[in-house]
Amino acid sequence: MTDYFLAATERGHPERQQAVRDRLMPLIDDGNRITFGPDSYVRIWGLDEDGGVTLNDPMGEAVWDLIVEVQRIGRWLLAPGSGEPLFVIDDEMRDQALEISPGTEVIVVTSGPELRDALDAAGV
Repeated sequence: MTDYFLAATERGHPERQQAVRDRLMPLIDDGNRITFGPDSYVRIWGLDEDGGVTLNDPMGEAVWDLIVEVQRIGRWLLAPGSGEPLFVIDDEMRDQALEISPGTEVIVVTSGPELRDALDAAGV
């Protein structure tokens, strides 16, 4: 089981959290799962909390595209776990991530496949 965390790089933007909720809520079934097909799904936890969500076992290109879309909407970084690189969608977020976690490797990605490839390359 693999968990990833999407987290805000800055607090005080409830409109971003609401925009993420508005995007994801119609897709989530009763089991906290988004399914795009038999090989493309993810479970999402913590959507009602402020500042991020937990993703459980994301699989499939459509899911990785959705994750990057949510990163854009919420201005959230993806954190695989303690001591692992952080994944962001632009240079501004990279700078914010480095302020939050100095010395951590921060990787900029712009698409779902690029995110998946970067995670694989980082061994995450």
